[in-house]
Formats: sequence, C-alpha cells, structure tokens
Amino acid sequence: MEVPSGGTTTKITVPNPLYAYAFHPISLDDFQIDGESVSANDPWIHWTSTKRFPTNATDTAESQDNLVAESLDRNRENMMQRTYQMLGMQTEYLDVSNNMVKNRAEGGIPDSLESIHDTLHNAIGRGGHMYDAAYSAFDPMFWLLHA
Repeated sequence: MEVPSGGTTTKITVPNPLYAYAFHPISLDDFQIDGESVSANDPWIHWTSTKRFPTNATDTAESQDNLVAESLDRNRENMMQRTYQMLGMQTEYLDVSNNMVKNRAEGGIPDSLESIHDTLHNAIGRGGHMYDAAYSAFDPMFWLLHA
C-alpha cells in the first residue's frame, strides 16, 4: 500500500486485518461465560490470536487455513444451491430467515439462511473461535460474515 508523506509516496506493509485478531494482552476477564472464568484447560486463554481449525488446544496451536479452504470448497456448491433455492423459490422472508420452518405441506422449506450461516461458522472455525458462539466475535471473519 502506498501512502502520501509530505509530497513523497512511501510504501508500507499492512497486516491483513481479516487474517486474525491478536489479543494484546489476553485479559481473562474477556473469557467469561455468565460471569464465570473459563477453565485453565480451555484453549481460549492460551491462544494469543484467533484460531481457525487449530492444530491443538495449547499455546503452540496454529490455524490450519488449508483445512478451512478445503472445508469451504467442499460446502460451496451445496450452499450455493441451498441459497438459490431459498431466495429464488420463496416469497416470504420469514420462511427463509430463521430456523423456524413452516410445515412443508404449506410451502415451507426445510432450510434457512440461518442454517447456511451456521454452516459457515462451523466450516471456518472447526474448534477455533468461529466455531464457538461465545468467542466467535473475536474472529475478524465473524464481522465479514455478519456484514
């Protein structure tokens, strides 16, 4: 990226903001559920940045982006067909917007945009931050998905 600097242009490298979020520092207060701290065995307190498809639950864990890509690739055609089916064949927003499906005999479909949304959380997270609803908002991909 080039940025102007007093009449000259300077090139700087900017880390990809969607790649991961780095906790600085990790505050155990950030990792509480219903006011109770997580267990010392939980990976969340060991990871210094968000993880996707982590290699393990220790502080040496790494994201396995290749496995995330494979998971998304495996689900791509299915999610495209499901999304087309819902948006192209249904006329009522409430029939596709949530998991409360009408009776199929009344024209309801056994699917929803919420279900596809959940599939993406699982495909991206797989044991990492996006996989667990309590921690998914720490992952920058959460914000891209919800935008």
